[in-house]
Amino acid sequence: MARSRVPRLGVLWCPHWPVVVAGAAEGEQVAVLHANRVVAHSLAAAVEGVSVGMRRRETQARCPHVRLVPHEPDRDLRAFEGVVRAIGEDVPRLEVTEPGLLMFHARGPARYFGGEAAMAGRLAAVAAQAAGVSMAAVGPFGMGIADGRFAATVAARRAAAMGAPVLVPSGPQPTRDFLAPLPVHLLAEVAGAPPEFVHLLHRLGLHHLGALADLDEADLGARFGPLGTFAHRLATGGDDRLPG
Repeated sequence: MARSRVPRLGVLWCPHWPVVVAGAAEGEQVAVLHANRVVAHSLAAAVEGVSVGMRRRETQARCPHVRLVPHEPDRDLRAFEGVVRAIGEDVPRLEVTEPGLLMFHARGPARYFGGEAAMAGRLAAVAAQAAGVSMAAVGPFGMGIADGRFAATVAARRAAAMGAPVLVPSGPQPTRDFLAPLPVHLLAEVAGAPPEFVHLLHRLGLHHLGALADLDEADLGARFGPLGTFAHRLATGGDDRLPG
């Protein structure tokens, strides 16, 4: 598919949705565990040093008053259905990637709402209201809009951290410029590339997506096969995968 046909996508993301479902109050220290490791945590727990991937014992040592909640994906998905229905009133076609994250074609809804910025603010507010509980324990939904699935998801991650929508200008070069300073580990965290591939990139001195984009696509394909070609396409803003 030609680069000019990379879809304009919006991504709405709550990074710690299981904590929202657990009914965490503002200021409450909460961590959600799976296989004795943290998969989500509240802002108050993060202040005490709790992070995703941390073991149960270390979590309790750093945050003695933390409320530990078992991870229940089916519960999280059921709770997210209310958000999906609410967003579906404004956006006709959605893809739910996981509980707490959904994706949609942005151009049509943006025209309806009078621009991407207006649409982003509207949908983030609708999602927070539909969640039915205070989002203060985990922060606001992140709303990202960009060309392609990868860039839009990365934009939503940054938006969640910043507390404001992130809109990446359309076009291959603006997308590439947005991605260039970001770490290559996003290829694993966002796009599902094997962690071993990311470790190898680091060993080769390729720490940022811009360094990967500067390489020749054919050379990456010869060295790493389809995975190298795929990674180069993402780094250069050519992610043309449509939402399901």
